[in-house]
Amino acid sequence: MSEPRLPPELEHAIFKVAAMNFPGTIPTLMRVSRRVLEWTEPLLYRVLQFQMETIPTEGFLRAIRANSQEFAARSVESIFFEAPQDISRELGTELLRKCTGIVRFGTTYPFTGTAVLEALGNLPNLRHLTLNLGSLLSWDDGSVPDASLDPLPAAFRNITHLSLIDYMIDDADEHNTYALLPRLPKLTHLAMRRGAMSDNAIRTLLPSRPQLRVLLLTDNTNPFPLPDGLPSADPRLVFGFLSTEYRGFWGDWLSGSKGDRDMWALSYETVQGRINSKASHESWSSSDAWISMSTEPISRNQPVSPELDRKLDYSRMDDELLPSLPAGQE
Repeated sequence: MSEPRLPPELEHAIFKVAAMNFPGTIPTLMRVSRRVLEWTEPLLYRVLQFQMETIPTEGFLRAIRANSQEFAARSVESIFFEAPQDISRELGTELLRKCTGIVRFGTTYPFTGTAVLEALGNLPNLRHLTLNLGSLLSWDDGSVPDASLDPLPAAFRNITHLSLIDYMIDDADEHNTYALLPRLPKLTHLAMRRGAMSDNAIRTLLPSRPQLRVLLLTDNTNPFPLPDGLPSADPRLVFGFLSTEYRGFWGDWLSGSKGDRDMWALSYETVQGRINSKASHESWSSSDAWISMSTEPISRNQPVSPELDRKLDYSRMDDELLPSLPAGQE
């Protein structure tokens, strides 16, 4: 068994940087040695587009069965349930209990209820939340709790970025949402559909939330010129084009999860530019102020074939480094 030629800390750092910058090389890096496998395999699932019977998902489920309990905790940082109707509530909540390193979580309306809210509350690092708040707050018996939930559910205590996909077609949803938002102590970024927030709600929310840095209202079409003018002259109010179509919306979510530019980044830059320039609010009340990002639409993960399923087996890994290259070819 050969020994590492570099200090373990430096060797670890090198492989981690390589895996983070070039994620496509991770399967190859995993075959260098047992210790490199332990360093790089968790990074394979750092951003997980969870859909049953696809290669990333089945590989991850196999990996958490084969590794120690801490594997799931140190692997996933961002996860969204791409087809929550295909994921049982039991499996989904179990994953949230195991993957305690999650920073970003996204889902759509089928994954809801008290068990989900409780599981989200056990994620100490959760900061970014994208979901339908109205359905999350619909209890399993069909009732809707009052927004004065006391104490505030742990799931919301550390949220900084909240992206709501609610349509607000129900009065109870609207009431509970606007009653709950002021209670989120660390909220700095809020995104909603333009049609889900009235002008009066905008004028009420912004003055009451001085720590809010961005209020992003999105739509499929350019809202300018606004028939009644801007609902607020507050520079934190940003109108943005973000497709409500599934593939486009979640494509932007994935872009931000991977560390690339997304609507959050562009919105924050827009607000800072307004503040720093000390421009009059009239300068952002036209179509020229409309922000838009072109991100790659999400694509479906490749399904697992029987042949590939047999290959997803790392049990024959050994602790030997690959042979060194001949002199002069390093």
